[in-house]
This record gives sequence, structure tokens and C-alpha cells, in this order.
Amino acid sequence: MKIAIFIIVNLVLMPCFGQQFEGIIVFQNSYQSKIKNQSNEHLAQLFGSTHTYQIKNERYKLSSNGELLQWQIYQPQENKLFTKLAVGDKLGIIELDKETEKVKSVQVNRKAVKILDYLCDEFVVQCKSSVQKYFIDSSLNINPEIFKNSKFNYQLAFLLKNQILPIKMVIEDGISICESIAIELKGETIDEKIFDVK
Repeated sequence: MKIAIFIIVNLVLMPCFGQQFEGIIVFQNSYQSKIKNQSNEHLAQLFGSTHTYQIKNERYKLSSNGELLQWQIYQPQENKLFTKLAVGDKLGIIELDKETEKVKSVQVNRKAVKILDYLCDEFVVQCKSSVQKYFIDSSLNINPEIFKNSKFNYQLAFLLKNQILPIKMVIEDGISICESIAIELKGETIDEKIFDVK
């Protein structure tokens, strides 16, 4: 099983109107498994039905209620993602510059749907091995060119660097479909120490 694929598919943020965000966001995740004998419920059990993100500008720490995924920390200075699973003591380290999930095409449906009182543009990003849909506050008027020619395996890191904060995201690959939606957002000061990788 490609654990990394499951870990990255649950990333969604509420809009902050193009500005860098500092605070806490809670997301609700749902999964549709494409693997025989792997239920939707089991994916949620492993990787979390709820994720809490502590975000400070480009950095974030994800805390999961899943039995396998415990936390992730993204360090933009190194452009690395550190992952702690419940099995084993060694951290998983992914160098994002080495990832190669290239964007093939981007389709935009302007003012496609209203979510949580926000009228959203839908961005459908077709990658080599996945289809990724982002629902972004239409008042931000995001240019779809920003998605093109990008390495796009780890969406939250890419989005925060470009100050794009979707309300909802749907990721489909050969293993699963994951839908994530923000259910709580709270701006507050985040302690730098939480981003220390231990």
C-alpha cells in the first residue's frame, strides 16, 4: 500500500482572501476506496476522519485522529514533509522538490457552487496519476496558470506558498477518492515550537 498517497489526500482550507493565515483549521474527511477488501471506513480509521491543522504562513502541522497517521510537519525552508506513523520510531521524510506529479491540464468553472456561504470557482487539475478538484472563493479571482507546470504531489505545501486556501477539495487517484471540507477555522497565534521535528 502506498501510504504516502493516502496521507496527502486530505488537505482543504477555508479562504483567507489571499493573505497568509495563522491559526487552526479543522477538516472533515470522507473516503471512497477503490481497492478490493479495503472499506471506506477502514481508510478513515487508518488516516483520520478529522484532521486539525496548525498553520503559520507556509508552515503547518497536521494532527490526525487516525490509528496509523499521527502527524505531519511541513518545513518550507527545507521543502520537506515529515510524517509520524503509529508503527515504527523513524520519521518519514519526503523531499518535495524530487516529486514528479506534473499538471497536465486545468479546467475552471467560475462561480460553480456555493459552499459555506461562499460562491466558489471550481478548479479541476488533471495530473499524471490523479484528478484534483479545488473549490476556491470566487472573489479571489485565481488565475489557473498558477497550477500549470507545477509539482503537485503535496497540495497544501503548494497552496500555502501561493496563498491559495480552498474551502473544499476532492482528490481522486487509482486507490481512493477523498473529499475534505473545512468545518472550523480560528485565527490565533501559533507557537513556533510546534514545528520542531523530534
